Amino acid sequence: MTIKVETILQENHDLAGEILRDRFFAQNRVGPNFSLGCYSIFKLRDDVEILPAVPVPELSFDANNELILQDDASQLFTCAKKDDIKMFYYWDGDGFLSFLFPDGHYLINSDCKKTYNWRL
Repeated sequence: MTIKVETILQENHDLAGEILRDRFFAQNRVGPNFSLGCYSIFKLRDDVEILPAVPVPELSFDANNELILQDDASQLFTCAKKDDIKMFYYWDGDGFLSFLFPDGHYLINSDCKKTYNWRL
């Protein structure tokens, strides 16, 4: 039986995020060689297509408290794609991992050494 991640996503963001993490990263979640994608292992699975890296936007506010997005070329997202879902991550000590769905929604974990607090 196959269950689509998008179906699980409506019920449990944490579960959907961890399923996607497992689909993208060559991690081992059991046993003495435990590894967690985007934390202790960064190797992608063989069937994941690597995309060009893109700058991580730097967020700031102007004098009118309007959000300003500027590309920070010193920090790059590692980007990949599997099926119709894109993945973006960068590591800054905590790590940021996100998945972009074809409908434009993002599933985000802003501290990817944790397996919870996924947000849609």
